[in-house]
Amino acid sequence: MHKLFYNSYISDENFNITLNTTNVEDMSYMFFSSNLKKIDLSSFETKNVKNMCHMLEGSASLNYINLDINTNNVEDMSYMFKSCGLLNELDLSKFNTEKVKDMPFMFKDCMSLRSIKISNLKQVQLLIYLLCFQIVMLYKK
Repeated sequence: MHKLFYNSYISDENFNITLNTTNVEDMSYMFFSSNLKKIDLSSFETKNVKNMCHMLEGSASLNYINLDINTNNVEDMSYMFKSCGLLNELDLSKFNTEKVKDMPFMFKDCMSLRSIKISNLKQVQLLIYLLCFQIVMLYKK
């Protein structure tokens, strides 16, 4: 699934497909710079996925995403939402980040992001770290 919809011009009206993602381990760059405004990933079987880096990066029109997915084996979430400029809220309450090793710039350039729903203290600590890291990087420019 790596780069499956990379730089695609698929419209929301045409994005109604069913994918068998049962054995997929790499979803990196999957929707990189896509034109989609809404993405629902809840039908994706993601229990084997290890790489979600840059998965939605550059999806500048994206304003809604359903992330009700299994992240139990994901190791890399770096740049996952980078430059999703219209996204104003995220529900990450079902995310399990126990195995994640890389998460830098996960929310870089998400200028409209105002709300992130999380479910446990470990996620809170991680989120604070990520956001503080990004703030420090802004001041270094």
